[in-house]
Amino acid sequence: MNVPKKQRSRVALCGWYVHAIEACCVGREMHFSKVLVAVVVVHLPETDAERRRKRNVREEKKMGKTTTVTMKESLEGKRVVLVPYMSGHVPKYHSWMQDPALLEATGSEPLSLEQEYEMQISWTQDPNKRTFIVLDKDFIEGDLAPGEPHVEGLFPELLEMRTHLQVCSFVSAMAGDVNIYMNDVDDPKVAEVEIMIAEPRSRGKGIGKESVLMMMAYAVKNLEIHKFTAKIGDSNTASLSLFRKLGFEDSSHSEIFKEVTLEYTVTNLRRAELLKLLEDVVTHTHSSDNKSDSLLTGEAIG
Repeated sequence: MNVPKKQRSRVALCGWYVHAIEACCVGREMHFSKVLVAVVVVHLPETDAERRRKRNVREEKKMGKTTTVTMKESLEGKRVVLVPYMSGHVPKYHSWMQDPALLEATGSEPLSLEQEYEMQISWTQDPNKRTFIVLDKDFIEGDLAPGEPHVEGLFPELLEMRTHLQVCSFVSAMAGDVNIYMNDVDDPKVAEVEIMIAEPRSRGKGIGKESVLMMMAYAVKNLEIHKFTAKIGDSNTASLSLFRKLGFEDSSHSEIFKEVTLEYTVTNLRRAELLKLLEDVVTHTHSSDNKSDSLLTGEAIG
């Protein structure tokens, strides 16, 4: 049984309970199905708060309101640019998640386009998530300003951000996404990392590795994360190989979810190495000195 990627954050909040049940049931396979049903019934149904949030989202859409983007910075590395997940990215992201192979690899379930838009809003508002869309720099083309009508219509958030990056090609350069989830109830400084390179043309170029390292470095510097985890399907050999090469070590294996949990403790040496990596990364952030100044500035973040 795969836990849908879109629902994993909710399950992670009660992960200790799931693991406790699994530990108690070792050697009692005849009872696994009953345990799973109990877990699903208790933890997976939509909560009242989520229903209210979705209703508010629909009402805001009807009233023509826009939602403020909480992440207003992009990270530019050697091969990739990590940009906040914006509404203009949703159609292509939605098309990716219709691919059965990607659904299986990420443990996700297909959503409708409307649900995908709601999910994008939810992700940008959740203080326990950070989501970047991965842009492949090989496919960033053009130099149109964000004031162009077709660009503003595609990315309404850019009316406020006014990024100097080549936003006209954001969609065509999309390669995947990288996320962290801070849902550990015992330690808010533990983050789960996920990476998806959805575009075949962008695979095998080191983009996944660079994106994960940039996200980890960002999290260590800005969120004081001291431990990372990764939950990967045991059949996803490519992702398992990537994370193990990055220094993640196997922590546990769930027979129920067919999933390997890996961990990466941020030692003083590793912290120094990640921060050193940031010296070659440029951040493009919203200027806060003057509210009327909506230009983004580019500077090294190390």
